[in-house]
Amino acid sequence: MSLIAEFVGSGIRALDLLTVLGTSERGLRAWLRSRNTVLTARCFTARNNVVQRQNYYDLGQENFTQTTLRATAEGKPFRLWISGSGGSGKSTLAFEIARRASERRLFLPCVLNYSWTGDLYAYIATMLTPSNSGETVTAAIARKLVQSGQIGLVIDGLSEMQQGTSTDIMLEIRQGRINHFIITSRSLCPETLEINRLELAKLNEAQLEALVNGYIDNPADRKKALFDLKGFAHGDGLNTLFARLAIDQWKRTKSLPESTLDLTQQFLLSLLPSNSSSPGDSDFLRAAKIAGFACTEGNFAPHDISDEYLRGSLEEASSRNVFLTKSGETLAGHKMLSLLIDYGIIETTTTRLGRRLDFVHHPIAENLAAAYVADLPDTGRVAILNEIRKSKTASRNFLDALALLGHTVPPDNARSDS
Repeated sequence: MSLIAEFVGSGIRALDLLTVLGTSERGLRAWLRSRNTVLTARCFTARNNVVQRQNYYDLGQENFTQTTLRATAEGKPFRLWISGSGGSGKSTLAFEIARRASERRLFLPCVLNYSWTGDLYAYIATMLTPSNSGETVTAAIARKLVQSGQIGLVIDGLSEMQQGTSTDIMLEIRQGRINHFIITSRSLCPETLEINRLELAKLNEAQLEALVNGYIDNPADRKKALFDLKGFAHGDGLNTLFARLAIDQWKRTKSLPESTLDLTQQFLLSLLPSNSSSPGDSDFLRAAKIAGFACTEGNFAPHDISDEYLRGSLEEASSRNVFLTKSGETLAGHKMLSLLIDYGIIETTTTRLGRRLDFVHHPIAENLAAAYVADLPDTGRVAILNEIRKSKTASRNFLDALALLGHTVPPDNARSDS
């Protein structure tokens, strides 16, 4: 038996493996293999944005996926850029591909999302260091694991990352220091990068039918649901997120609302427990709209915010008009925030700047933000709309949602990447 096999089989702590085997590629590979289950959970499968996107149906990318994974198994780097508007299914597809790569032991996926800040390899090192284990993985070790291709990065939401962070990642990619990666972005892949690319658009009729067939078993129900979904789309097509929400809504009620905002609100209300201690419907939607606007405020595009800021916004709103439960009991602003997190609407990330909050699904935030603006008193609404008109960063989804509510903003102010 080899020295590596003896240590891996003996149950020796991973820190000791690193100490004994050093940082050679062979030694690090043995360490990763010994900790594969724990590290896969910490870096990938247990991450909230991955957990939220486990239902996958082939919408026409299966041949590409199989071919690319096969090439990686033969020793080629896995380098993929998936672009598309918010809600087009970029993250779901990226996570499915990464899941298959992990199952085939091609690389260990490590998710970086848009709220991440700081040094790239230091951040990866924290994910590779199990809690309360006494082990320490350094940034240098993380760098070596990435550059050798033992870890593959899933860079989710590159276009929504802070400029410095996204610039750092692109520099590493351009200089060839990241061997395996999957990027999702609202921006198209730069032409100068020689990597695989997929651009996701709104679902065509065949893709919508495939999605309906994946969610609904009864043939008669499939036919009726597909007919209703086409009507709901008003000939404009649907992105994957809202198609999924619409199918879920149809399965519950056998009908669909008039707009994506109505669909968003019905989806949120479907998350509420039926007990008397849960928030009242109107107050829960009011809190969600406040959160949606807070997470788009400033640049009028989705972004993360501090826990303190959203908590303060909800507390202030509660002080002016208290939030109530279904039974009429007062619900504090901080408690409403906890519920938005508990119900899977908002996700949390702990960074060196403290706890950061963001919507799990950015198109949900954009629709709620538009509704928040539309609900403002005339003076406040006009002031915000004037700010939006001057903005060069407002997202296309946010502007479209405003237009559906009767507040059209000139489209040339929209972000070109969304």
